[in-house]
Amino acid sequence: MMSYFIHNEQCPRCRKQGNDLSKDNLAVYSDEHKYCFRCGYYVPADKIHIIKSYIEKPTKYNLQTPGICDFTLETITYLKRYGLTDDEIYGNLSGHKDGYVFKTSNFYLIRRLHEKPKVMIYGNVVGNEPVWLSDNDTETITICEDVLSAIKISRVISSCALLKTAIHDKLLVRLSKQFNNCILWLDPDMHTHMIKIILPKIRPYFKEVKVIMSEKDPKEYSTENIREQLIEMSLR
Repeated sequence: MMSYFIHNEQCPRCRKQGNDLSKDNLAVYSDEHKYCFRCGYYVPADKIHIIKSYIEKPTKYNLQTPGICDFTLETITYLKRYGLTDDEIYGNLSGHKDGYVFKTSNFYLIRRLHEKPKVMIYGNVVGNEPVWLSDNDTETITICEDVLSAIKISRVISSCALLKTAIHDKLLVRLSKQFNNCILWLDPDMHTHMIKIILPKIRPYFKEVKVIMSEKDPKEYSTENIREQLIEMSLR
């Protein structure tokens, strides 16, 4: 399973130096590794137990997710239609009576296959949007709309699922501390909004920002198609 961002907390090294008064320099990821983008303080996943008593415990939301159950055959068929592997499905998602759930310590998202609204989100999403880290280009983050697209893109390059049509400054600050460049790849129905609203807001936060305007959602492409689109973008 790819490691994705969960929340920010105060960096103990910065705190000792009288810094990080906003208590958000330290990024915590799903595999429990931690990294401060200001001073470089780093905690690997396999040593997290050593410093748990040293760092303040993060605030977690007591979120009860109704309807969680085993994946239905219909949901598995739906997810497999987009080419997700078993590891990607069971490592990132949970079954739900109406579809599937993506859950973090701060929020959960229910994607329903037939009921409306199709997407329901509960908890604190703003600034906590999930990031899937890739071992490839560590300088660039690709922002897309949904979890499935982010999972597939992360096979090639690090990705962030926006989850909503709005992008907040808190998320941009967090991403810009970790990545120098950004690729914006939203669904076709968002192209106009992306160019007029989202792109101008993103540009000041990154050294370079590029846009992919594809005919289909990212999740509908194969890994090779995704790689080709990203390679073509890097050559422009």
